[in-house]
Amino acid sequence: MRLLHMSDTHLGYSAYSRIDENGLNVRESDVYRSFSNVIDLAIEEKVDAVVHSGDLFDSVRPTNRAISQAVDGIIKLREVDLPFVVIAGNHSTPRLRETGSVFRVLEHLENVIPIYRSRCETHEVGDARITGLPHCIDEASQERAIASFRPDEPGGRYHNVGLLHGMVGISLPGMGEANEMRFPDSILDSGFDYLGLGHFHGHKPLAENAVYAGATERFSFNEAGDPKGVVLVDLERRSWEFREIPVRDMTAFRIDCARLDPTEILTVTLNMLQGGRLEGKIVKVIFEGISYGSYRTLDLIRLKLETKDALHVVFDPRIAADEGSAPVVSGGFSALPSEFATFMDTAPVERLDKKRLREMGERYLQEVDAE
Repeated sequence: MRLLHMSDTHLGYSAYSRIDENGLNVRESDVYRSFSNVIDLAIEEKVDAVVHSGDLFDSVRPTNRAISQAVDGIIKLREVDLPFVVIAGNHSTPRLRETGSVFRVLEHLENVIPIYRSRCETHEVGDARITGLPHCIDEASQERAIASFRPDEPGGRYHNVGLLHGMVGISLPGMGEANEMRFPDSILDSGFDYLGLGHFHGHKPLAENAVYAGATERFSFNEAGDPKGVVLVDLERRSWEFREIPVRDMTAFRIDCARLDPTEILTVTLNMLQGGRLEGKIVKVIFEGISYGSYRTLDLIRLKLETKDALHVVFDPRIAADEGSAPVVSGGFSALPSEFATFMDTAPVERLDKKRLREMGERYLQEVDAE
């Protein structure tokens, strides 16, 4: 039996203000395209089931468009009789029980098994028994779920597959989200033939049979250069293969400014950017060890013109340690608005319009910097 393991698709995610030819946010379209490519790959590879280890949606209240994209993909799987098993991640789990879950909609689709009720569930899919441990709404539920997370029939005629969403052990950094779940390393020894992990956006095997599939798009500069894709799992052979998918380029340039004056910094930066082929890319330029004075006099307008073909550009001044922490920058460019935008791109937000909140915060911080 073969599976396609995907994770952290974050349908509904959007960022920046660029609109595509269909009037949609470009980054939102990128995310939908990656999801669609994975669905097509599952069909092309003729796997027996598709499993998703959390954060199908980017928020607990996804837009109609995000829901429609998910349903369209699931229907394509149904047309070729492919089951879809998905657990809830932290982005799609409400903080309050009365909020309800969008996963209730998915229960009405005949080939979908959504696992989201803050407890472990085991379902039989072909020759596999799949046990999902979704993101839990509170600590007590999490403790009960972890205690019950084990194969339903170890050593029997079924292949045992486990799905969970969170950080395992302490070997990897977390995603910086206050509500992320953490699991002890011992969970890797719970006896599953394959353990599909979600939440960490990088592709990372933790054991021979335990793998973070990684996100299907890049959502922060921490992921710049990371390959994105899915895991194809052969349960009969007890083997797996990472399959990369194409995503938008995200590039970070780092300039060591410690011994350079503003003119030299500009020259070095322009030379680096001109060799970078920036069209359509998401770009960050990090000015490492720059002084307040040098960054204030840096020709940012020239740099913006040089990077006009990029989808989005962030200038990130890392002020020299002996000059304090964050700079006050003229011209509407500053570290704090950029850091806030990066934070909001990944932060789970409930009950509010995330895009509007991000735009309001950036505008406020830029106004403060200009004073």
